[in-house]
Amino acid sequence: PAFLSGPPFGLAAPHWRPLFAFGEGSIDSWGMSSELDDRVSEETGDPLVDRVETALRLAREAGVILMGFYESDVGVVEAKGEVDFVTRADRESEAHLVGELRRLFPDDRILAEEAGGSFGDEGWAWLLDPLDGTTNFVHRLPIFGVSVGIVKDGRPVGGVVEMPALRETYVGYRGGGAYLGGRRILVSETKELSSAILATGFPYNRRAIADRLLERVRRSMMEGHGVRRIGAAVVDLCWLAAGRFDGFYEEGLNPWDTCAGVVIAEEAGAVVSDYVGGAFNLRSGDLVASNGLIHEELLSRVVVDSSGRHPHASGPSREGE
Repeated sequence: PAFLSGPPFGLAAPHWRPLFAFGEGSIDSWGMSSELDDRVSEETGDPLVDRVETALRLAREAGVILMGFYESDVGVVEAKGEVDFVTRADRESEAHLVGELRRLFPDDRILAEEAGGSFGDEGWAWLLDPLDGTTNFVHRLPIFGVSVGIVKDGRPVGGVVEMPALRETYVGYRGGGAYLGGRRILVSETKELSSAILATGFPYNRRAIADRLLERVRRSMMEGHGVRRIGAAVVDLCWLAAGRFDGFYEEGLNPWDTCAGVVIAEEAGAVVSDYVGGAFNLRSGDLVASNGLIHEELLSRVVVDSSGRHPHASGPSREGE
């Protein structure tokens, strides 16, 4: 289908460069094959599909903006905390996303990491992280992404994550599946926690709660096969969806950190919950995701302490690394 077509990844030239060469309306001219049901792409007037198409275009354009800074000057403009930065790249990426969405969908709500905003339990909304993995970006580590999440009546229903330095584009929407570069992806089939690769992240107040965080890391090391800390929640969730990770947990996340990635992961077959196994809520802040086969073990042996109690109750505090 047109909106999931894109350049074959691994070309000599980075995939973001042809975007403007072909023109913004010709994303499908790259001709990448896709396994998405043609029936979906041929529908007209579907408000979710329309928004996913827009999210894909805008995420790719925002990726071009980020790479312009990444390849020259990352442009740190201010420190928001001891270990929290915001760059010109964040601001320009977000300004482009917000400006276009206000023009194209003036009645939709927008919640963006830097500009703020809100979303409610009724109607359409966009949850935007213009640069998740800012610390990686500032240090020129290529693990970062643009996250464009779509919410309907308070529920995540669609998402696009663009990782321009890695040349990876993830798309997912309710009932339509999850895709990497236009090809369907599914979670891993790892059945036991002892064989699982786990991922985690740390909130910006990590120095104050280091003991609690490191205790979970210790349990991850003891109970799982390995543990990774990538530094960008959207990447963690997408790599879980692609089967690269078997489980992921992090506390203190914000709605823009999780919206797009949760849809992509769930459409790939993931189970997503809060820290006590309840239904995940965008406003809850604490997230556990897995391939489903190890979810109960991950909750009981890594996330929850030996007494079976939830060791932490937090609201969102992580503003996106």
